[in-house]
Amino acid sequence: MTRRRWWLGVAALVVAVLLHAAVPRYSWLPVAGEPGGLVRIDRWTGRAEWGRLDPATGAWRLFVDPTAKAIADIDRALASQGK
Repeated sequence: MTRRRWWLGVAALVVAVLLHAAVPRYSWLPVAGEPGGLVRIDRWTGRAEWGRLDPATGAWRLFVDPTAKAIADIDRALASQGK
């Protein structure tokens, strides 16, 4: 491996790390009528989850509610943001 190729590899790795840090993976939208409820949208896969952040641990707690109300809440949150 030549010195030039080694530096190109290092530069590519640095650019990849900086792009990953600059482009946020998740978008957060509030859920109307649900205090502390959020819709988390994964921008890389398009997956949406309804839940809340646990203030004690900072972990994401998913609401397991595959009802029409949950789906309507997600749709409403997306519509209010124009997405």
